[in-house]
Amino acid sequence: MDDKEFIDYLDNWSTTLIANRDAVLNNVNRAAQRLAKIRALKESLEEAKIIIDGEILSIQKTLKEDIDTLVTIAINVVYEGRGLSFAFIFDKQPSGASTYRPVILENGEEFDPKDEQCGGVLDVISYALRPILHSLEVSNPRPFMWSDEPFKFLGGGILGRKAADMRKRINEELFIQEVVIAHDEETIFTADYIYHVTHDGKRSNVKRVFPAGAPQPIKRIRPM
Repeated sequence: MDDKEFIDYLDNWSTTLIANRDAVLNNVNRAAQRLAKIRALKESLEEAKIIIDGEILSIQKTLKEDIDTLVTIAINVVYEGRGLSFAFIFDKQPSGASTYRPVILENGEEFDPKDEQCGGVLDVISYALRPILHSLEVSNPRPFMWSDEPFKFLGGGILGRKAADMRKRINEELFIQEVVIAHDEETIFTADYIYHVTHDGKRSNVKRVFPAGAPQPIKRIRPM
């Protein structure tokens, strides 16, 4: 290889090196741009997560307060003067997830419903929660519920009457149509229609006992 050929070789080699350098720099620049976009997206997602988490906590707090209030009102309609209240207690886990537990309070102290004779308090709470949970589980819930002896542990009497009035008030306020299977007079005589069901060993027989005559629709006007 003479001097001219050697110089040509070096020139081609340097040209190739420069081209490779430029290609590497271009790749580095593109990678840096992608990295900057990823970092910006990460920051946006983190900011969005903070906003979403705040909204979730706000909704959770509002929902908790509404449920606590509604169930507490229902309890005190039946157990007036006892200082009973209901609350959902949310606990933050180390993993970041939230768990909750329902708590019954009597004069500010946790109250174990197992200590209550029979379990009427749980009957009232269970009934008050039903329309709330139903509306949360179903996007467009039908205004209908089916109940089988919802207050069987109350034992009738004054408490049974108050619970029956509370049930009717909830249905009227939330425009819920409810079919109730009941044996206690307090629940039966707060119904709009009463049907007596018997079984003769072969088939069930249904007879309307109140009101007499052909069924008439009960019209309730929703507030505007």
